Amino acid sequence: MKEVTAVTALAITNNKWVIGKNHEKIFRVHDDREYFNKLTEGKIVVYGINTLQTLPNAKPLANRTNIILTHNRDIRVPGVTTVGNINELHYALKGYNTDDVYLIGGENTFAELIDECKTAILTVVDDDADGDPEVFQHFPNLSLKDNWMSCKQSSVPYYQRHSWVRVTYVNTNYRKHLKNKL
Repeated sequence: MKEVTAVTALAITNNKWVIGKNHEKIFRVHDDREYFNKLTEGKIVVYGINTLQTLPNAKPLANRTNIILTHNRDIRVPGVTTVGNINELHYALKGYNTDDVYLIGGENTFAELIDECKTAILTVVDDDADGDPEVFQHFPNLSLKDNWMSCKQSSVPYYQRHSWVRVTYVNTNYRKHLKNKL
């Protein structure tokens, strides 16, 4: 197994694993934003260029080390480290404790890096919106992956008439990787 790049993936999704529509977030849960800020402040956040556009004022997150994974070598964002591939990302993360690294989106970045994560913490809104993959962006369906299992769920309040829960998934390959190192 490769070295783990991001210890925790964070996302807000629905029952169909949808995280966005037309590269815009479709759910904005206030309590989830507070939770996200508490977890990531002072830490490292890794995301793709489309996710940058969904952040407040399309600017990097304050009080965090921001790393953007993009295959477009011409993109330069003040205050952000830009990497062009996974090897460059591994290099950029070398000096950091992986416990401080959070993968926060979007669809392509999650798809590319999810199996390098130890855990995924998902806020799941009880909503069944889904549709054209050209319009909707998805988080990888961890329930279809043999190496991921749901291990913790917390009930939380309602969001615009939809209930939501926070679910933590664990990458079982990561545990095997640790045992092999001991």
